[in-house]
Amino acid sequence: MVANIVIEVRDVDYRFYHTDFRISNRHLTLFRIGRIADHQKQETEEIGERGTHLVGGAFDIVGVEIVNISPYQLSVGISQAVAWGPVEKQLFDLFERVFEIEDLRIHEAPLSSTVVTLPHKNPLQKAASFFHGILGSRRSGRAQETEEDVFAPGEEPEEVLDKR
Repeated sequence: MVANIVIEVRDVDYRFYHTDFRISNRHLTLFRIGRIADHQKQETEEIGERGTHLVGGAFDIVGVEIVNISPYQLSVGISQAVAWGPVEKQLFDLFERVFEIEDLRIHEAPLSSTVVTLPHKNPLQKAASFFHGILGSRRSGRAQETEEDVFAPGEEPEEVLDKR
């Protein structure tokens, strides 16, 4: 079987692997390290036998913390202490073994379609940081920076540049 995987980088420690073949019967997100917990076994049965092997094998890779599977996509979050190179090699080997792929072709998503979020490890941290900023400004009585006030270097609005 010939198969294609498109890698989409969303964050320094979170990647999406889009496939042109079905890998799961339903969407399932597993947040944990190690083996699949007993309370998650019924959910994993619903993603199908191959999907279950894919998720279990992904969690067997050192450093994998989060696995999200849907019919044509696997997304993986890793510890910041491990590198993507060895993790991805093991993931691709896992895809080939579980789905009996003879010719796996890897592609990178075009940069125009890739969204990079910084510096939050996961969406919950980003939300916590956002709400901390709001609540912190109400408690202290002083204004906090908003997203509109924060600019990347060299991307300040013209009216700010004109005042210098």
